[in-house]
Amino acid sequence: MTTPQRIVHGLIIGILSTGFLAALYMVFVVYRIPGAGVGPMFGAAPDVDPDFFLQRRLYALEAWVTFGFLSVYLALTWLRPKGD
Repeated sequence: MTTPQRIVHGLIIGILSTGFLAALYMVFVVYRIPGAGVGPMFGAAPDVDPDFFLQRRLYALEAWVTFGFLSVYLALTWLRPKGD
């Protein structure tokens, strides 16, 4: 792998990783239930405003999609057996 390819490879991994972590931060810290701690909603979900719930779910979807792209990219590049 040439140096420019290594740089692009590192940038792709870095961008996808920070996107995934940022989405998780939005779900579990920024969009936490008022008065509750950081983390999952558990039984408090039925009492949450639907707009708030939708925004939180959209960030969760963003996290899953970003994680999926990162997983596929790593599986096709870095984690692939060296003989291929």
